[in-house]
Amino acid sequence: MCTDENSLEEPSTPKPKKISQFYGENHKRSPLVERVEKASKKLCQEPPKINFRATLLGPTAVWKIFPVQVEALTFARTLDDDVRVFSYELRDSDVPGKRAYLVAHPLHLWNVLQMKKPSDRCMYEVIAEDDPCKLYFDLEFERKYNPGRDGVAMVDEMIRVVCEEWEELFGDPCGRDNVLWLDSSTDKKFSCHLILQKTRMFRDNREAGAFVRIVCEKMKNAAVAAEAAKKVSALSATRAARGNPLVRNRNGKEVLFCDEAVYTRNRNFRLFHCTKLNKDTPLVLSENDRYVRSLGKPYGDKDIFLDSLVTWPPEPRVRVPGPLLQLTTGDGRKRTAVSGTSKQNGVKSTASSAYPEIDNFIRGVISPRGTIRQVSHFVDTDTLVYDVLGYRYCENIGREHRSNGIMFVVDVNNGTYYQKCYDPDCRAVAFRSMARPVPPECLPSFWLLQISDDVLSGSDTVSPDVVGDEHQSSDAS
Repeated sequence: MCTDENSLEEPSTPKPKKISQFYGENHKRSPLVERVEKASKKLCQEPPKINFRATLLGPTAVWKIFPVQVEALTFARTLDDDVRVFSYELRDSDVPGKRAYLVAHPLHLWNVLQMKKPSDRCMYEVIAEDDPCKLYFDLEFERKYNPGRDGVAMVDEMIRVVCEEWEELFGDPCGRDNVLWLDSSTDKKFSCHLILQKTRMFRDNREAGAFVRIVCEKMKNAAVAAEAAKKVSALSATRAARGNPLVRNRNGKEVLFCDEAVYTRNRNFRLFHCTKLNKDTPLVLSENDRYVRSLGKPYGDKDIFLDSLVTWPPEPRVRVPGPLLQLTTGDGRKRTAVSGTSKQNGVKSTASSAYPEIDNFIRGVISPRGTIRQVSHFVDTDTLVYDVLGYRYCENIGREHRSNGIMFVVDVNNGTYYQKCYDPDCRAVAFRSMARPVPPECLPSFWLLQISDDVLSGSDTVSPDVVGDEHQSSDAS
């Protein structure tokens, strides 16, 4: 008898049926899933709102979001100098390119960025108007319209010319080891940021832009001269062509590969490790960077992040390190460093004066938008000069200056103050406002009057109240 071969096999185990086969498909989504997806989408869209715990020696604890840039800048001016304004792109906005603005300490922002995936780090530093800043560059060109151009060689030449001009104008040493080189290049586009380190800062980004224009003009002139010298020396022409800062855009027009538009007021500058919206190329440390390697010590991404901030000083505890750099208009060659943080010829410049009551009074005069940039104390005459930010109202013209700052001068001995400014027209007529009285309680003479003549003369006779205070403090210790 023939046996069916298939009959010898073990019977197969029946497959379990899906629940939907019994009850039908449920097309309604779970409310829990919807809430989780909504929360996840919101987290990706904007930085989370976090309440940081303030510490005595730690960074300022603030995390506040604003829909408008001017509101964020105004709020930041009311806080300590260690906070900054940042912006981020909104994904689901009806207006393309719309941003929101965050006021926070850079370290707090860095910690939050580490919790987000790279494609969701779409954040920028707001280079606030009138804030001291490092020298920085945004260099880019499209490879399609510039075949054969060597971006690395162009940057090398740019750094060489920058350092040469820096040493000539300001007398400070400058080299490749001073330049932090960040890169976000792709197959389609060459793109990088350069930020000078361990150098003096400019008075603001407009002054930095003036220096950049000088450098670019010098490089353009060299390229033109090289073009004319082609018939004379092919070698010299080739060298100059490598550093030619002119590239072609998609319209076929020759433009600078250095973006000169990044030196306008309140400019947004992309942060380290961040991408543009809907892009996947973050700004990272270039393999051609020599700054980090020159430090000769372990240097983490957090340190690079802080160094990459254009308005973050090399020494965070010193708001303005060294004399600020300012370039005059005119022939482009008369440039001087102004301001300072050192004591020379009886002048001491610091972030605050020895008279905190007077400092607070001036803050009240220029609030809410203005802040004190630095105070110069002329010791011989006991005169204070307050250099301010964010407040430009000039009594000479009856309105704010568009680009030039103002100062307040306090005569401590006379108890008066007046306003002067940096505007060339106002300085030409030696303008200064009428003198106004400083509130008596802000002056050191006021507190001297509160001390009895017996104490000032060194008499042993003291009042019972004073004795009681001494005993009380002794017991407390």
